[in-house]
Amino acid sequence: MDTFAKSALVTNSTGFAGPAAVASLLEGGFQVFAHDVGFKDEEVWHSFAQGRANLQPIVHQAPFDIVASVLERTPSLNAVISNDHFPAANISP
Repeated sequence: MDTFAKSALVTNSTGFAGPAAVASLLEGGFQVFAHDVGFKDEEVWHSFAQGRANLQPIVHQAPFDIVASVLERTPSLNAVISNDHFPAANISP
């Protein structure tokens, strides 16, 4: 296990604000745990992780399991970006 000064979890990292949050945290020197159930597919994970060092996948669905998986890999978690989002509704005036 590598030791970083800071670690962060980004939920739903492939959608909405996730990619930008992951990139910003990596640039800031964080070890980033990127959550997305789609990462169960290794091809999806490798495509997302390409060119991004210090990034690890989290594939669990339940919040407790997500955090437990992170804390198995790092002694502490300094930031959580809860990128929970739904597709925008088409609302007509």
